Amino acid sequence: MLFLRSGARGAIAAALLGCFLNSPALAQEAPEPGTLQRLAAQSGLGTCLNAVRRAGPLLTGPEGSYAVLSMSHPVAPDASAWTVAIERAREGVSDLVSATFAPTIRGGCDVVYEVVQLWRMSCQDYALKAGSATISVPVIGLRIGVMAASPTSHVYLMRTPGGCTSVTREYLFL
Repeated sequence: MLFLRSGARGAIAAALLGCFLNSPALAQEAPEPGTLQRLAAQSGLGTCLNAVRRAGPLLTGPEGSYAVLSMSHPVAPDASAWTVAIERAREGVSDLVSATFAPTIRGGCDVVYEVVQLWRMSCQDYALKAGSATISVPVIGLRIGVMAASPTSHVYLMRTPGGCTSVTREYLFL
């Protein structure tokens, strides 16, 4: 496992024993490698490095506002999935972002990410704020609502004391 805190100068890699957007569109290319891209390169990624460069800014937010922990295959990191957990600061709370980058037989990289966020509003209010056309959000089973933005992008809503927890899940083909 490798760990980096954004905003740090140079690579700060350490072995760790444990873990310490709304459906965003892909960010524009950054002129310098971001913390996530540097960590991917240190982990031995090659095939998915371009996908990390493209998706990294949307997953992390601005440099200096997040910390990241990665897990990779110990022997063949470039031929295997690479996964990260990101703690991202936002408005006095932290979001948990998890992402997996997996090389494909077509030479690209598939990316699945989830963003877990706490909101100080009801799930109905969140759904309206997020652009849902109706107050009624369909449920998966009994209690978890789902807003399907597309076949590969969903937002799940769970009531919590004092608000709502949203889980944004998206599958990207890069």
